[in-house]
Amino acid sequence: MNKKISKSAALDLLVSLIENSDNHKIRFESIETIDKIAYITKGIFKYLENCLVSDETPIVRTSAAKLIVKNFLEEGYSLLKWAISYDASAVVLKTLYDLFKGANDHSINKLKKALEKRLSSIYGVIPDEALFFLDLELSVSFFNINYLRIYSSNSVNGVIKGNYMMCAIKKGHIVALNLSNWGLNKLPESIGSLSKLRHLILKNNNINTVPESTGLLRHLRTLDLSDCKINSLPDSLNKLHMLKTVSLCRNYNLEDIPRSILLMAKKDFFRKYIWEGVHLNEAFVLGLLEILTGSRLKKLKMDEFIKYRDKACHYKTNDRGNVIGIYIFHSQLSNLTIIPEQISTLTFLQELEVPNNDVKFIPKSIGKLACLQRLNMRNNMIEEIPDLLNQLKNLNCLKLSGNRIKKAPEWIKMKLDKLESTEDLNGFKKYFFGITISEIIRRFPENIDLNNESI
Repeated sequence: MNKKISKSAALDLLVSLIENSDNHKIRFESIETIDKIAYITKGIFKYLENCLVSDETPIVRTSAAKLIVKNFLEEGYSLLKWAISYDASAVVLKTLYDLFKGANDHSINKLKKALEKRLSSIYGVIPDEALFFLDLELSVSFFNINYLRIYSSNSVNGVIKGNYMMCAIKKGHIVALNLSNWGLNKLPESIGSLSKLRHLILKNNNINTVPESTGLLRHLRTLDLSDCKINSLPDSLNKLHMLKTVSLCRNYNLEDIPRSILLMAKKDFFRKYIWEGVHLNEAFVLGLLEILTGSRLKKLKMDEFIKYRDKACHYKTNDRGNVIGIYIFHSQLSNLTIIPEQISTLTFLQELEVPNNDVKFIPKSIGKLACLQRLNMRNNMIEEIPDLLNQLKNLNCLKLSGNRIKKAPEWIKMKLDKLESTEDLNGFKKYFFGITISEIIRRFPENIDLNNESI
């Protein structure tokens, strides 16, 4: 039947559904429909009042609150004030906050102040920062403010080193916040309201970026995004000039270095390496590697030897400050997932040792490292050996075992065949490029002529 009914009859039908339906979706949709047909009578107020006070479902109470604010503000003022004081739902409180935001009405401004006071008392911080916790509670279904209070601490270091949700609050401001291991898919935009935040730990979540508003955190010194799914970052991070520690380690979705991270490495993180004597044009690469690994690279003397026992995050320079060696390794945790293309800036690099990481590919720019003699990328996630390595005429040691390589390039096969009888084998008689043997190490004699069939 396509018979039309009057707005009055429609209103009666919708009121009946609100009163009698056990289905909260029907009650919610009935209130929403009343708003759409724009036929509001004074008699409807008592039904909305009942919904706001008594309905067990937050979305129904939310819908009722919207209609009351829009059409019955004078009659519903005391009712809204009651909801602000006693409703425990983050959905309802956030809806009221959005309804009051930006309003010029005197009554609404009074309600807004009452709501801000309530939020501040719930979360223990100033109203602007309480809004962040409110948004967070809506983002994470299992968020519990009592849990947060139990694990909150006055110790900033305790918060930074923790592996679960906790925070440090001083004078009503959040100064350190750890949201590790919470399965967050998105960080609320209101993170930018944490005006005194110095340390933000977001380890092991599902976030693929951070909000643009993160750039408002001008006091931020630590940003830990390790073990997330970061694939991009906003340019606003370049405004965070107080940052001392940034970690992007073990972000497997990261295929290109975000522009903000490149600029951060060039503007801020390169300085410490300049002070240690690194050439001006090369220091930013070390700063970039520091961000990608989450660890500062320590300088070694030219004659100092790296021993792979537990971990290494080091570099060497020559007398002129040119980087000649990079060594990044950890026996228990892989830190590096990408070798930046900017590695080509290190034109004097002789040794690149990054075993036991999770690097997926060898960047094309490595082919420009004419001085490279030793490349150790064992136990990574590399699937193919690029032909560009054949351009490296000084390369005499190559280690790639423990990767996912299924086929060796022809140029490598040729070198193996030609050098089958060489004595410089480091104890190995055969060489592995991803097929059968547990080690790949090759030292190519400098004076060998691969075109000489007599070898």
